[in-house]
Parts: sequence; structure tokens; C-alpha cells
Amino acid sequence: MARPRSNASGVPERELAELLTDENRSLLASVLASLGDLVFLLDRDGRITHFHAPDPSLLYTEPATFLGRSVGDVLPPEVAAPLSDAFAEVMATGRARQIDYQLDLRGEPRWWTATLSVRRHPGGELAGLTVASRDVTQHRAAEEALRQNEARLRAVLDLAPIGIAQADIATGRFLAVNQRMCTLTGYSADELLARTVADITHPDDVAAGGAVVAAGAPWAAGGAHLEKRYVRKDGSIMWGRVRRSLLVDASGRPAQTVGVIEDITERRETEQRLRLQTSALHVAANGIVITDPRGIVQWVNPAFTTLTGYEESEVVGKSVGILKSGRQDPSIYRDLWDTILSGRVWHGELINQRKDGSVYHEDMTITPVKDAAGSITHFVAIKQDISARRRSEDALRASEERYRTLVDQLDDVVFITDDERRIAFVNRAVERFGYLPEDLIGRHVDELVHPDDAAAVQRLRDEQRGGPVELRVLDGAGRPRPVRASVRARVEGTFEAGVTGVLTDLTHLRTIEEQMRAAQKMEAVGKLAGGIAHDFNNLLTVIISYAELASESVRSDDALRDDLREILRASRRAESLTRQLLAFSRRQMMRPQPLDLNELVDGIASMIGRLIGEHIELRVSCRASHRIQADPGQIEQVVMNLVVNARDAMPTGGRLTISTGDVELDATAGAALELTPGSYVELVVADTGSGMDDDTRGRVFEPFFTTKGAGKGTGLGLSTVYGIVKQSGGGIDVRSAVGKGSVFRVCLPRLAVSHAATHESVRPTQAHGAGGHETVLVVEDEPALREVAQRVLSAAGYRVLVAADASEALSICAQRGAELDLVVTDVVMPGMNGIELAERLGTLCPETKLLFTSGYTEELIGTRAKLGPHFLPKPYDWHRLVRAVRDALDAER
Repeated sequence: MARPRSNASGVPERELAELLTDENRSLLASVLASLGDLVFLLDRDGRITHFHAPDPSLLYTEPATFLGRSVGDVLPPEVAAPLSDAFAEVMATGRARQIDYQLDLRGEPRWWTATLSVRRHPGGELAGLTVASRDVTQHRAAEEALRQNEARLRAVLDLAPIGIAQADIATGRFLAVNQRMCTLTGYSADELLARTVADITHPDDVAAGGAVVAAGAPWAAGGAHLEKRYVRKDGSIMWGRVRRSLLVDASGRPAQTVGVIEDITERRETEQRLRLQTSALHVAANGIVITDPRGIVQWVNPAFTTLTGYEESEVVGKSVGILKSGRQDPSIYRDLWDTILSGRVWHGELINQRKDGSVYHEDMTITPVKDAAGSITHFVAIKQDISARRRSEDALRASEERYRTLVDQLDDVVFITDDERRIAFVNRAVERFGYLPEDLIGRHVDELVHPDDAAAVQRLRDEQRGGPVELRVLDGAGRPRPVRASVRARVEGTFEAGVTGVLTDLTHLRTIEEQMRAAQKMEAVGKLAGGIAHDFNNLLTVIISYAELASESVRSDDALRDDLREILRASRRAESLTRQLLAFSRRQMMRPQPLDLNELVDGIASMIGRLIGEHIELRVSCRASHRIQADPGQIEQVVMNLVVNARDAMPTGGRLTISTGDVELDATAGAALELTPGSYVELVVADTGSGMDDDTRGRVFEPFFTTKGAGKGTGLGLSTVYGIVKQSGGGIDVRSAVGKGSVFRVCLPRLAVSHAATHESVRPTQAHGAGGHETVLVVEDEPALREVAQRVLSAAGYRVLVAADASEALSICAQRGAELDLVVTDVVMPGMNGIELAERLGTLCPETKLLFTSGYTEELIGTRAKLGPHFLPKPYDWHRLVRAVRDALDAER
């Protein structure tokens, strides 16, 4: 088939003639020529019907090979397929479309862009497609080169150590940022691109940054520089040094900024520290000096001038030796230089001199300054005037010394603990508990509390009471000691720093209290014993007197006489028992006289030897150089009772030691014996026997208390000793332990006269057994005793009057006073006692003589002189009564 003739555009002239007018043809040709695109017309079936090729070399094949054919018939499948799909889409939708594809020409890769649009007949009917294809190979190459250049630039920017950001001037929004900018701010690139510069700028620096941007014009010469703060994503602050340049639009007006941001946070902080340090050096209260390695002053702060009086200009360039006072030991300076030249810090105190010549105490620290190589370049000295502190320390030291001296003189233990209740201080009074103060420092105070009292101490803490409270502490030997404890918390600020406590040793007080209770018990028992003895003596006097009278009236061969003698013997034993009770109760009549204790012990030593037996070794050591005032018979009884007690404690043998000596008792030793401090003579009886436990030792002086078997002791031996010693003005104690024997110690007041003083002469009493004819008034409240006395004295030839009490006796004296030669009166009577009666009789019957009689009387203690020389103790028999009456009548007034 013959192909219709075409023009240069490849479009049949006849068809063009039909479609175009001449004017339109001219206009279309001009447009197509100016575009330089390949234009293809496709019918509804996708066949190429017409084409326009300004440059035929751009055609893939000759026109004869593609006119009338579809692109699938002409082009390679990899190109034809997407084009066919695009043609179908445009035909179906009627919307134009652009598609890029690669079609190589003569082995050379070429890139094309095709624009597809529908073509319609004048009536609107779909006529086909118009495809305008443009060779964009050069453009794609330029874009690729640009992309590669941008990638390389992006890589370079992201590797840059500084932040780079591009922002729009009008909105301030980021247009581009590098990775370093993200690292500096903590935001991702997307997060920054969604923000403005103001969003990440510190509020106080936003205005300054805007002012720089507003200046605009000067940037043309090289940009703008400023330092400002950025707020990172985490809220922290970064100081940045910003160098910004302007990018202008086509009209030459500023459109964008490009900023280079350098992180200067560390530099700014360093500068701030340096400014602060410099300011601190200038305003520091302490003097600061910087010298070179030779000690030549390089710089001083104002406080140095205040401290020394030297201005900076007066000391810079001079040696620091200008401050030497000459009062310092040169060895200190040698040590100072040796220390700092070795690179070490020196700290110490110096006595320096100011510019005006005054001397002050200085606390100084010198620090060497080294360079990178480790060489010393400077010394920095910090000086502080401590003169006032030294004066305060000296005053405090003196005050503490006075306080310590005062506290160490206290009898009470004073202690201080830290916040962990460990002892930080304790005074020397703790030595009384068997500790040295230094041994207790650092120990926990609870270690010294008796375990049984730990709960009480804890309650004291829980209740926050300071005491006082009584508890037990353990002494150095582990023994419990009663104390009264008071504590007070020490508070430093708002925290408890420990406690201050005081411990009062109650051991002596408890001993005194125990002795007081024992004394009170002994006193009560003594009163009871004395009262019993008084009444019993009256009864014994009646029994003895009537027994003797009966015995005198019975024949010697009468069996009744033997019975009466047994009654008398039993009465004598009862009398001895009564005397022991009176001695214990200290109500026995004493006849004290100057007594040499050495002579008494020596005089009975042989008797003691026979008493204790050969199985016991006796040692006697008499070294007393003074006498005592005591009843010899009673002191002898004391010695013998102690000896017998010692003998019974050594049934299998042992050693008995009796010694005398002079002793001085201080307040403590005297209190233990219930004696006042002073000079005494002591009697010590010690044995190596079985000893006593604490309970037995505490009761040993109690009446009727005995450790001996039934029938082997009355329990009055040691109680009698106790009573005699106390009645003689002395004291007694005992030290004993089971298996270690016992030591009884008696202390009696010594006489002021020397040992060489002679005994007071005593006129022996002349015995008179005969009766008489005188008139005697017997005053006795006990009827049986009054009756027996009347009977005995009447039998002896006396005229006897009797009175039941003092009132009756005064009545008789008032009536018959001139007849009375003698009044025999009991001392203890209801109402008026015998001594008071005697005083009244001195007025009524001044010539009448007196004879006192008594079983005991509290009033006799210390009033022996009031009774005069004539006294008849109860119980008595009729012989002693008659003899005493006769002696009293015959005596001179």
C-alpha cells in the first residue's frame, strides 16, 4: 500500500489541510519548533498516526517502522509496557499524565519524559492521544550530579564538629540542620525542622538574637556574631557562639540565615569559675599570697593588707620573709621549705609580725602550683589571723583544766557519752569502782550496767527521763555496786549528741542503812531484854532471898536443904544470864576506870591457853601505847567471849591471834564502826577457822542467834560483846569468809593521859556482915521484894519502914524524917524514879543517907555520878543486902 506523502512533521498534508487553517498551521509549527519535543498522535486503538520531530535523530526508528503501529510493536517491552498502561489509564480517565522512561538511542542511555493527554473531535468524541516526549537526559544528569553534590555536602556537614542550621528569616523556622546541631540540642532533625530558632533559645536571649537579625545590613560584610544560650530538649542550658550569614532572594532582600553554632558551655563555665575565683580571692577574709619558687611575692589580695598592714605595692617583688617576727623556732621554716619544695602541702601555725611591729598568730597553708611537666611554678599561701582564737583556746584550756580539776575532786562519778552511748569522758572518781578513767574511754556505757538492771535502763531511755534512778553497776572486779544515776541529753543543733551522767555510789549509804537497821533492831531487842532483865532480877532477888532464909532455918542434915541449894544454884545461873542480857542491852551498871589493854590481855593469856587447848596455836602481840576508860571485868568478858567463839570455829586446830594497837580512824573508817573520827585503841582477835558467809556475818551480833548445835550455846556471847563495847563508847566489826577464818576488831576511845599514868586508887570496901539498930526506909514498887527486904533487915535488927513508891516515901519522910538514918530505894519506879526521890529527900531529910538498888535503868547511862558510892545491883541475896546497908550507914556523908 502506498504511503501518503507527508511534510517535514510527518503529518499527511491532506489531513493537516483538513484540520488546520493556514494561520493555525503556522502557529502550530512555530510552537512545536520552539518546544523541541517529539510529538506523537495516537488513534483510539493506540496506533501512531502522526508525529512531529524537530530533530529526527531523536527518533528511535525510521518513521516508516512506527507509523500505523502501536508502541508495543515498535519499542522494547520494558519501555512499551509502562507506556501502554499509561495510555490506557489516560484514555479511561480522560486526565493527562506524565511518565518517565529510559530509551537508549544507538547504544547511548537516554532519559525521556512523556506527557500524555486525550484528543477529541470538535463534537467532543474521543479521537485518540497526544504524546509529547522530551529528552531529559542532560537534565537528569544535572539532577544526579546535584544530588550527589548535596549528598557529599550533607556528609561533610554532618561530620562537621560544629552545628549548622539554615532558617527562614520571616518565620524563624529551621529549614535545614546538620547532625551536630541535633547532638548539641538533643532534638532529632525532624523535631528541629518543626521548630523555630526562638523555640530552642533561652527566653532571656530571644530579644538579643532577633535584634541581630533585624540589623541585616551589616551582615553583607561578613555576617554577625553573638553568644547566647540554647535550651536543650532535656531542659539543660547550652551556651553557643553563633556566626550567622544572610541568604538573599532574587530581589536582593534577606530571605534566610545560615548559622554556625559552636558549643562554648564549658568555656563559659570555666570563665565563670575564673571570675568567681578571682572575685573570691579579692573578697576572701583570709590573706592570700602568690609567690614564685624562691618565695618572692607576685600577688596579694586585699585581706593580706588588712592582716599585715602592707599594701600590695610594698610587698610585690620582695621575699615573704619580711613577715618574720624572730620568735619562731628556725626548725619550723626548714620543715616548711623541705615540704613545699618536695611538692607537698604544708600546714601549720606561725608567729608573724605586722608592718607596725605588732605580733600575731597565723594559721597558714602553702600549696605548690605545678605546670604540665610537673615543675613547681608558684606557691599559694592562705593566711588566717588566729590570735583571738588562740586567746580563746588558752582561756578555754584554763577553764577546762579548772573544770577537770573540780570534777576530778568530786566523789560522784561524772561521765559523758557520744551519740552511740560510748564513754567519751569520765572523772577520776571512777577509780573508787576499780577502774582507771582511760580504761573506760570508748567502752559502751551499757557494759557497766548490771544485767538485771538493763531493762530498767532501757525504760529510762524510752521514757526519756533523766532520773535520778537507782540501779547497779559492775565494778572493776565484776561485783555489783548500788548507785543513784542521773543523766541529761546533750543536744548539738537539733541532734542528740549523747548524754552527761552522774553516778552517786550508794554502797556506803546502803552499809550505813543496813547498820542502822541492825542497830535499831538491836536497840529494840535490847530494850526488850533490859525490861525482861529488870523484872526477872526482882523475881530472882525474891527467890534468892527466900531460898537463903529458908536454908538458914533448915537443919544441915535435912534433905530440904539440898533442894534449897539447887534453887540457889539455878538462881545464880539465871543471874548470870540476866547479866548477859543487861550487857547486850547496854543497861548493865559499869564501873569504868583507866585500863591498860596490854596488861589485861597479858594477864589472862595463860588462862586463854588452857581454855583453847593445845591443838590451837596462840599468838599474842600487844603494842598499844595508850589506855582506855572501861570496866576491866567487862572488857575481860569481851576478850574471853571472842576467844571462845574463835575456839569453837577451829575444832580440828588452827591459829588464834590476839593483838592490840593504836589506830587513827578517818571519817570512812569511823562510819563503818559507827564511830566519830579520832584516836582509838584496837583489840583484834583473829582465827583461821571455818569462817562465815555473808548472811551469818550480818546476824552474828543478834541475841539468841547461834550456829552451834542444840545445847551448845545460848546465842548471847557475841551479842554481850556487842553490848559491852557499845556501852563502853566503842565499835566492833567482823571480816570473814567461808573457809578463810574470821577477824573481830574492837576499837575503844583512848585516854588522853599517857600510858605511864598510874591507876586511880580504889579504896577497898570493908565487908560488914553485922546488922544494926538504925531506922531504914525501903522504897520498892515490887511487893514481894519489898516484903523480903523488910524481913531480912528486920531480922538483922534494923527498924524498917516500907513505901511502895516515891510519893509514899516522901510522905513518910515528911512525918518522920528525923528518925530516918538510911533510905534504900529502887532506881526505876513508876512515877518519880529513885534519883528524883533522892533530890527531894535532900531538902526534907538532909542527914539521911542513901543506898540505890536496881536491875537496870536507862537513866543510869551517863549518870553514874548521881548515884553516889553506894549501889546494890539486882539480883542480890540477903547477905549482900545486909552488908550494903551496913556499909552505907557507916560511910561518911
